[in-house]
Amino acid sequence: MANYANKRSQELEKWQDNLKLAKDFRKKVADYEKWKDWKSYYRNDYAPGVIPVNLIFSIGRSIIPRVYFRNPQVSVIPLKPGMEMQARIVEALDNWMVRRIGFKQTMKKAIQDAYLTGTGIIKLGYDSEFGYDPSTYDQGYEEPVLWDVGEYEEPYPEYNSKVFRGLPWALRVPGRDFLVPWGCESLDTAEWVAHRYLRRLDDVKADPKFENTKGLKGSHTHLEVDEDKIRKELYKRDSQAEYLELWEIYDKRERRIKVIATGHDKYLRNVEDDLYGGQVPYESLIFNDDGDYFWGISDCKIIEPQQLELNEIRTQYQEHRKLSLIKMLVDKGAISQEDFDKLESGEIGRIIPVNGDPRSVAHILSPHIPPDLIMASREVRQDIRETVGFSRNQMGEFDDSTRRTATEASIVQQAASIRVDERRDVTADLFAQCVSRMNKFIFQNWTDRHVLQVLGPEGGRHWVSFTGPQIAGDYELRVDPESSLPVTKETRKSDALELFGAIGPIFAQIGNQKGLQQLITHVLESYEGINPGNFFPDPEGVGGNPENAIPINEYIQMMGGQGGANIPIQL
Repeated sequence: MANYANKRSQELEKWQDNLKLAKDFRKKVADYEKWKDWKSYYRNDYAPGVIPVNLIFSIGRSIIPRVYFRNPQVSVIPLKPGMEMQARIVEALDNWMVRRIGFKQTMKKAIQDAYLTGTGIIKLGYDSEFGYDPSTYDQGYEEPVLWDVGEYEEPYPEYNSKVFRGLPWALRVPGRDFLVPWGCESLDTAEWVAHRYLRRLDDVKADPKFENTKGLKGSHTHLEVDEDKIRKELYKRDSQAEYLELWEIYDKRERRIKVIATGHDKYLRNVEDDLYGGQVPYESLIFNDDGDYFWGISDCKIIEPQQLELNEIRTQYQEHRKLSLIKMLVDKGAISQEDFDKLESGEIGRIIPVNGDPRSVAHILSPHIPPDLIMASREVRQDIRETVGFSRNQMGEFDDSTRRTATEASIVQQAASIRVDERRDVTADLFAQCVSRMNKFIFQNWTDRHVLQVLGPEGGRHWVSFTGPQIAGDYELRVDPESSLPVTKETRKSDALELFGAIGPIFAQIGNQKGLQQLITHVLESYEGINPGNFFPDPEGVGGNPENAIPINEYIQMMGGQGGANIPIQL
C-alpha cells in the first residue's frame, strides 16, 4: 500500500513538472506575458494621457465578421455508395445541432482568440462538461445538464446552458488555460494536453464522477482568479466561495483522462477514454502558423509597434495643438489689470489705449504645428494595413485619395482577398472537423431511437426514426467559406431564379423529376415567408409526424424507389 502511495505521489509530481515546463514553453514561444497588454489595447485600456487611435480594435472588428459564419450550413457527402439517404439524415442532424449548441458563437470567440493571442482553442465533449461517464450517461431529450433538486439530495453541479444531456458540445477554451508539452508542434503530435479550469469546491464534491474528494480544500476565491480588475469587480459579491484549480489532462499514451487539483495529493479522476478514440478532445484555430511550434503568432504582436507609434504621434499632435493656442507677451507696466480683463473677456471690438507703439507693449505668440506629424500618422496607418492586408475600404473607410479604373480596383480587391480567404478557409476546415468529430459521438452513443425531420429528394419533409449506429459511416463534410460573406435576400432570390432558368429546362427535357423538384424547392426557399412544404405537402400516415415516424430502413427503401416515379412537371 505504501509503495502504491509513493508511486502515485511520484506520478503527480511528474505531472506538476510537466505542467511547469509547458507554461515555460508557452511563455517563450507564444509571448504569453504580452497577452494581457494586447487584450487591454483591444478594450481601449491605454496608459493615462495617451490619445489612442485603436487600430488593434478596428482591425479585429473588421477581420472577425469577415471570417466567422453568419448562417453556417454543413453539406454532407457520403464516401461510400448506397449511403445517400443516411447522409441526408446526418446533414439535417448536423445543421440542427450546430444551432442547438450555439456552435457559431463558440467559433466567433475562437476567431477572436486567434487574432488576439495567435491561437484559438475549442474543446469537444458529450453529455457533461466535466467528463463523460458511461455509467451515469442518460441519452435524455436534449435537456440542459441540470438534475431536479427533489430527485437527488443536491442539484447536479453543472450550469452551462449550451451543454445538453445526450448531445455533443463544443466550447471555447481560453489560451491562458491550455497547455501542450514543451516543444510540441501540433495537437496531432502532442503526447498529452492539459486544460485548467476553476470550479466550486462544493460542486466538485457533489459530482459523482469525481473521487478522492475527502480532505479536499479550496485553493482560490473569485477575487484571486485573475489579476484583471474587471473580473475582480465582477465576482466581488461571491468572494467568499471556495474554488479549486483543476487540471484535466488527456494522456494520449495511456488513453486516459486524469484530473488533478492544485495542492491535492490524489487524482480526482483517472479513467479510460471512452469517447475520443485516442484523439485529444481539442481543436485549434491558428491564422499565422509558427511552423516549428504549436502556438500561433498573434496579429497584435505584429501590429503593436505601429499601434504604439501611432498613439505617440496623436498624443504629440495634441500637445502641439495646445501650444499653438494664441499667447501674448505683455509689458508689465504698460497695461492695467482692468485692461487685462478686457483682453480675456472674448468680446469683439474692445479698445485698449496704450502709450507708444502697441508692438512694444504686447507680442503675440503663434507656435507652429509640424505638418510632418500628419504625414507620419498616414505612413504608420499604411504600414499596419499592409501588414494585415486590409485596405481603407475593407476597414469601412472611404478611400477617395485617387481615382482608379474598375480593372485596377478589381486587381486590388483580388490581391487583398487572398489573405482573408485563407483565414476563412482555415475556419471552414475547423468547423467541418469539429462537426465531424461530434458526429462520431452520436454514432457511438445514440443507441436509443431518435426522431428527426428530413427533407426528402421529392421535396417533402418526412419524420424519420433512427439510431446512431444506423447512420454511422464515412462522410465528407463541407462548409461553404462564402457563407461568412453578407448575402442579401434579393441576391439569394436572383441566384436561385437564374439557376432555375439555366438548369430547369434541361431537367424537364431529360425527365429528371427528382432533380427538378429539388430545384423548385430551392427557389421557393429563397422567398421570405414561403414554406416549400405547402407546395410539396408532408406525407400523411407513416412519416407525417414525430409520433408516427418512419423507420430509417423503410425510409431508405421508399426513397430508393421514388427516383423517377414522381408526378411529371411540365415547364
